[in-house]
Amino acid sequence: MKELKQSFEYILNLDVASLLKSDIIDQEIIHQSKVIGSGGETKISDKLQYLLEHDDVFKIKFEKFLRNCQYVFIYDEIITANQVIKSKNPRKTYRSFAYYESYLGTIKAEIEGGNLTKGDKIIFIGSGPLPITLIQLYEHYGIESIGIEIIPEVAALSRQLISSLGLSDKIEIVTGNHFSIKSAKDIKHIIVALAAEPKDEILQWLKTVISKDTSVSYRFEEYEDKAEKLKDLFVFQERKYKEFDGYTTTKIIKPAPPSRNIIAIVKPSLN
Repeated sequence: MKELKQSFEYILNLDVASLLKSDIIDQEIIHQSKVIGSGGETKISDKLQYLLEHDDVFKIKFEKFLRNCQYVFIYDEIITANQVIKSKNPRKTYRSFAYYESYLGTIKAEIEGGNLTKGDKIIFIGSGPLPITLIQLYEHYGIESIGIEIIPEVAALSRQLISSLGLSDKIEIVTGNHFSIKSAKDIKHIIVALAAEPKDEILQWLKTVISKDTSVSYRFEEYEDKAEKLKDLFVFQERKYKEFDGYTTTKIIKPAPPSRNIIAIVKPSLN
C-alpha cells in the first residue's frame, strides 16, 4: 500500500523538466502521458516518438515514468473500494466507478469464452482491491467465484468491499497466488488478470490442477494507433498476446468499446 501511494505521488509531483528534457518535449504531451495508467487518452508527438526510438538514455527515464504510471489504476481502485465501503449506498457508489461500463463487455466475453451459465463457479487470479469482474459476473449472470489476490492488505480491503455489497457468500477472496490453487476440478472457468504475472508460470501450474472440462482465459492488450503505441514500446510486452508452451488458443474475443481487454481462451494441448 505504501509503495502504491508513493508511486502515485511520484507521478503527480513529477519534475518533468529534469525527467523528460522539457526543452524538447512540450508540457502538454507530458500532461497527457500522465493518464496512461488510468486508461485516459494519450497523445504522442513525432518528437517524442523519435526520442523513444533513438535516445536510449531518454528511453530509460521514460520507462521509469511509465512503470510508475501503472500504479495509478491500482491506486484508483483502492480509493474507490474505500469509498464503496464507507458509502451509505455501496451499490450505487460501486456502479459509479469510471470503468464500470467498460467491464460489461469484458464480462460478456468471459461468459462466451467459458460457456458459463448461472450456477457455475470460476476462479480469478489477480482480483485486486475492486474485483469488478467477480461482482459483475454474479450481479448479471449468477456466477459465483473465488478471487485470488497476492497482496494481503489489498485482499483484506477487497473482502470488506464484498461484504459491504452483501456478496460474501457468493464471492470469496483468497490471499495468495496461483500456487494457492490445489485443485480446480469443480471450477468451470479460470481467468488470469491482465496484470497477473508471470503468465507462463501461472498457466503451467494450472495444467496440474484443472480438469479437462475447465476452460482458461487470460487478458491481453494490443494497440493500433500511434498514441496507443506509446505503451507498446517497452513496458507492456508481458501484456501482449502470445502462445504459451503446452497450450492451444481456441478463441480470441475482442469486446466492443469501451472495453479494452482482449480475451484469449486457451486449453492444454493434447500430448
